[in-house]
Amino acid sequence: MIDIQLVDAGQHYKKLNKSYIIFIYPFDLYGKGRHIYTFEHICKEDNSISMGDEAVKIFLNADGTMDDVSRELKAEKQGMEA
Repeated sequence: MIDIQLVDAGQHYKKLNKSYIIFIYPFDLYGKGRHIYTFEHICKEDNSISMGDEAVKIFLNADGTMDDVSRELKAEKQGMEA
């Protein structure tokens, strides 16, 4: 629904711009210790096949323990806790 009005009826979906949907959580939604989880539309049966719609969903959280985001992003987390 987010991009339904960005192309006219009959136009190919490749006309769409890349879209990012960012979710921010105060906890680790997946419990794997990451600060960031990034998802794209990939075929479950054959991960070499992508939908090609360039829609990316990013889940950020403050409870990660891995060194998987920039120092600046971690600094934002520390600033929010103060």
